[in-house]
Amino acid sequence: MSTTDEERVRALIAQVLAENPPASTPTEDFLQARYDAGLAWTWFPEGFGGLGLSPKMQTIADHAFEDAGAPNTRAGAIGYMMTGSAIATHGSDDLKRRFLPLIYRSGPVWCQLFSEPGAGSDIAGLSTRAIRDGDEWLVNGQKVWSSGAMTSDWGLLIARTDPDVPKHDGMTMFLLDMHQPGVEIRPLRNIAGTAHFAETFFSNARVADANRIGAVGEGWRVVLTTLMAERLNFNLDVAGAGAPRPGAPMERARELFIERGRHDPARREEFMRVWSMAEIVRLGNRRADDLAKAGNPGPEGSIGKVTSTELTKKVANLTMSLLGADALVLDHPYAMPGENHARFEGAHWDFLASPSNTIMGGTSEIQRNNIAERVLGLPSDVRLDKGIPWRDVPRNG
Repeated sequence: MSTTDEERVRALIAQVLAENPPASTPTEDFLQARYDAGLAWTWFPEGFGGLGLSPKMQTIADHAFEDAGAPNTRAGAIGYMMTGSAIATHGSDDLKRRFLPLIYRSGPVWCQLFSEPGAGSDIAGLSTRAIRDGDEWLVNGQKVWSSGAMTSDWGLLIARTDPDVPKHDGMTMFLLDMHQPGVEIRPLRNIAGTAHFAETFFSNARVADANRIGAVGEGWRVVLTTLMAERLNFNLDVAGAGAPRPGAPMERARELFIERGRHDPARREEFMRVWSMAEIVRLGNRRADDLAKAGNPGPEGSIGKVTSTELTKKVANLTMSLLGADALVLDHPYAMPGENHARFEGAHWDFLASPSNTIMGGTSEIQRNNIAERVLGLPSDVRLDKGIPWRDVPRNG
């Protein structure tokens, strides 16, 4: 980390605060000033919310503005990390000018429209079609397991634009307005009684070609950028990598252990095994975060995804074990149909949610393949569909 870079960032912070007092400046105006100063995504290019510096500089800026009582973006991880990174890395200058300030300043809600009933871990097998119609594209098909789609304003959509080439070569990425005609969203109720996910149906939904990210047919490259950003963000959330200790689920397990298990030698050994794993995962994810240059993390994201999500299951099982008979009784009832966005907090939610963590954002099996091929240099899996046009690949149904 260059002292010169830090001095530059701190000088810009001081300038923004002096010219836009947080107490009297409207939130959107203040965030626009942060964007214009390059303090929205410090690792993005200059002129597009960044300074071309390390992501570490963003942490310095965020902490300084927080200490001054200034607002930060309301964009969630899908908007800020995934969509922002995709646009900055692959989008045209026009797309950057139109969407990056919008994402940072106004915080519209974004969802990810990748997985399909027949293409979950194998995203490249997707069937949703986008057909060119002048300056627009007509989208038809179905997506599933889209987090927060019910309340989203925009979707990051990957669709098939050429069925006559191999599956990885015929996809294109778009930004889709979720409120337009031809988009139907149906919530999916899960094991925890909530409806965090949804399935989305497209019937001649229109997307302007100006809202395309990257070249036609290069959607797979954009997908990789967004998935690496998603995995890094997910890993940091799960393992509490930004904190001096592991995240909230491990803290809950620690408190229960002190209350119920510290005098039992077997419990002490069980707890220390999980605690040690949590520390290894947390420090590994911090290292991956440090190595994430220019907002494009590498295969370290796959390593963190496997270890972090497997850890959530171990922590949840430890907590249930410590709770004993209390684990059998929920501390409050399931959400009712009109309360689809209710969410459990605490040990029972951690336990019910933990199996899904190893599936969402790329299954553990897919991550292990990534590690084997990209980190260890092992031969790739045998693929019977390699080099075959997508329309000729056998599919269920």
